[in-house]
Amino acid sequence: MEKTIYNLVRNTICWDVGEYFVKALIEEMPNEEIIKLAREEIKRIQYFVRIEEDGWDYWKNKEQKLIELIIKLQK
Repeated sequence: MEKTIYNLVRNTICWDVGEYFVKALIEEMPNEEIIKLAREEIKRIQYFVRIEEDGWDYWKNKEQKLIELIIKLQK
């Protein structure tokens, strides 16, 4: 889950910043904000999830990881 959160936050930053900056930013973020980022990412990948061929599961796995992250953070 940590890697998923890291990638979500890192992808929202326009500048090239270091790993420690991103991790510090994550520590300051409330769960609600991370959940919002995950939901936005799910919306962006929905098309790829629908058209992904049988036997391929990159986008479906990514969607599942984001859903699991949301469920975990809502508790």
